[in-house]
Amino acid sequence: MKGWMIALATVSLAGCETSAVWYHSHPEKQVIAIDGREVSVVPRGGNQWDAWGGDDGTKTNAAALKARQIKAIEQASSCKVSAAEYSPSGPLLQAVVICPSASR
Repeated sequence: MKGWMIALATVSLAGCETSAVWYHSHPEKQVIAIDGREVSVVPRGGNQWDAWGGDDGTKTNAAALKARQIKAIEQASSCKVSAAEYSPSGPLLQAVVICPSASR
């Protein structure tokens, strides 16, 4: 019975936009190497992008990690990040970009 409930919860969350499964399986997800570290980036529609990863497995300086993630979003979107904050629920950087008129 317990296994069945876990399976149901997993299937239910698989399509949720805020689930880990959604982020990791997103068809537009890009993995960008910044400073030799992989940062995953996903467009959220309009001028919003999310990024995660990019740490080095140790206690990465928070400012350096955020800068790495912003740089990855800018490379993936071909736009400039105008605002970026971490999600209250986890290590997910949520950003707003400003794009030149000829870009995305």
